[in-house]
Amino acid sequence: MNKVIIPDYWDEEDKANYFDLISRGQSLIGKTIAPRDEFLIDMSAKMTINQIKGYKDEKTEEEVAEQMKKHKEAQEESHIFTPEGLYEEGQHPLELNKEYVNEPNLIS
Repeated sequence: MNKVIIPDYWDEEDKANYFDLISRGQSLIGKTIAPRDEFLIDMSAKMTINQIKGYKDEKTEEEVAEQMKKHKEAQEESHIFTPEGLYEEGQHPLELNKEYVNEPNLIS
């Protein structure tokens, strides 16, 4: 896992719980998770501790609303092309580990 950034408002118990959750997550998932996806374990541990302790996000409501707006816009503008017959051929699109490329000439 990459460099760990611990929130400065966490106490020693929070830090200990974080490393415990990371250890458990890594032992449960093992080497099945790609290195580029390891951040998900970190994010999950931090979210769990923040939720249990009732810590709130440091962002203002306006910043969160702006992030949500941008995320929604990105979802609406994204175009993911799935070739015909891919599912029927036994390769479900969500199981493939390929980069999606937006092709302007393709319309779904």
